[in-house]
Amino acid sequence: MFNEATIIGRIGKKDVKQTKNGTQMCTLSVATVKTYKDSQGLNQKQTTWHFVNCFSKLGENIIKHCDVGDLVS
Repeated sequence: MFNEATIIGRIGKKDVKQTKNGTQMCTLSVATVKTYKDSQGLNQKQTTWHFVNCFSKLGENIIKHCDVGDLVS
């Protein structure tokens, strides 16, 4: 069984760490927003935070090229 999800949202926080073997790891929080109408017909927004870990070259590229507020997918 294989599960796959695509998260498209904005970076909220970026943290850089190193693993025990010296590999760089970047931890991101990514916000996604769902818009819906409530029972009274008013537009509501719900923000969900996703936490993503990126290792090796991907982590290094995110550290260099991405900032808080950037759109990522």
